[in-house]
Amino acid sequence: MHSEVALSSSQQIDLDHLVPSSTNAQGNRRMRFKREHLKDLAASIKTHGVLQPIVVRPITDEDGSQRKLEIVAGERRFVAAKLAGETTIPALVRDMTDEQVIEVQLIENLQREDLHALEEAEGYEELTKTHGHTVDEIWQKIGKSRSYVYQRMKLLALGKQARKAFYEDKINASVALLIARIPSDALQREALKYVTSFDEPLSFRRAADYVQRTFMLRLAEAPFDIKDAQLVVLAGACTTCPKRSGNEPDLFGDLKNADVCTDPPCFETKRKAHGAQLMQRAKEAGRPVITGKEAKRLFPHGTQFDGNGEFVPLDRRISRDPKWREAKAIVGKQAERVLIENATGDVVECVRSADVAEALKQQGVPANAPRDDGTAARRKAAKLDTTFRHALYEAVRPKLPRKLNRARLAEIAVAFFRRTWHEAQTPIVRLWGWELGDSYGLEGRAVKKIQALSEAELTLFVQDTLYVLELKAATWDDSKPDGLLAAAKRHKINVAAIRRAAQAKKKKKTKRAKLKAKKGAR
Repeated sequence: MHSEVALSSSQQIDLDHLVPSSTNAQGNRRMRFKREHLKDLAASIKTHGVLQPIVVRPITDEDGSQRKLEIVAGERRFVAAKLAGETTIPALVRDMTDEQVIEVQLIENLQREDLHALEEAEGYEELTKTHGHTVDEIWQKIGKSRSYVYQRMKLLALGKQARKAFYEDKINASVALLIARIPSDALQREALKYVTSFDEPLSFRRAADYVQRTFMLRLAEAPFDIKDAQLVVLAGACTTCPKRSGNEPDLFGDLKNADVCTDPPCFETKRKAHGAQLMQRAKEAGRPVITGKEAKRLFPHGTQFDGNGEFVPLDRRISRDPKWREAKAIVGKQAERVLIENATGDVVECVRSADVAEALKQQGVPANAPRDDGTAARRKAAKLDTTFRHALYEAVRPKLPRKLNRARLAEIAVAFFRRTWHEAQTPIVRLWGWELGDSYGLEGRAVKKIQALSEAELTLFVQDTLYVLELKAATWDDSKPDGLLAAAKRHKINVAAIRRAAQAKKKKKTKRAKLKAKKGAR
């Protein structure tokens, strides 16, 4: 029958003359169709018919005679048409090789609405590896953006556990991408454990905040030269590394900073290599290097440097310096550098405390000089900023969630409270309106109060311990209440309006104080 059919024509073909594709296992990752979806499509076909023709190709027997037409694309429509009781179906007849058929089936499959993101990623990978397509060719063929295709393909970097969680809908595609960008399988598992530890799926924003804080490092803070390709030869230079955020904008478009390292193990390897390099150079130059027992004495708390009053790290600010400068700025290049290695191989570059004292003396700074930690204007600004932060948190607080497992919440709440210092514990106690007497023994009495809180109250309390540390602005640094500002943004709170109100309130209070002082002077 079909020997007379013109190629590329569209016509009604008998369903009995069609056979499923022999290449479908390679081209279409969905070998079974959901029964309910087929029923819906069959019902639509009964009413409206098959609106979009399927694509078929002629197939021949071994003797060269044409026998059937093979379905290239549209097998689901073919099956539904049979269910609907149809005997024919509109079809476009094409002459196609097996390779062309597989490519068409892959692209059709990639445009399915119910395709899982990982299946989609595998389809893109097959188009690149088997069929030689570039990413630019793929996104133009399927009508998606370049970044979309790159991000989908990055999902293939997910480890076994993360893939399982993704297929089970414990994480969505956005959170899965955050985990896939972590290059270590062990770190991926750590991230997965955190993001799936909540009663509800974690939002992208919260998951991104956690991943960025835990698994990303600012290259600006690296102790080594990020342009050095020889420090760790296999890793190369950070500036050209694909795991530097700025080098992969299609994958890391959510990061504002282009100089972020997304591979902590590699960063750590370079940091240690840099320390070893410093040690070697110091030894070759005859500079002091302290290791072993002597170094351990200077690190009494593991990696926390003490110095026993003998040494000062170059980047440590000197409290008795009126300008609160770092040690290296005070001593200049003349003072001898001393390298001290801790038990984990980290190297701290120091100068002798005596050299710092001598440099301050030469600069006319008396031994008992008070440190100027800010001008009157800075102190005033910090006071105003503190007022604003309190007002901002009062606006954020009613929007915070009220649900977590009570037993776990109580444990976390007590732990968080105990880890805050007294200056932070007091504002929390005030927030809850607890009358606990003087500061002596306040923590123990507060813990009893915490343990008696309800589940919703505990949820709020835990967040109090998180944000309370940002309520007081300091005169010695310019850091912003990032967590509080992020929470305000999340809950659509007008930060600018609260700042204006805080400024107006402070101005009014200052005016009253001046009037009171003026009356008192009379």
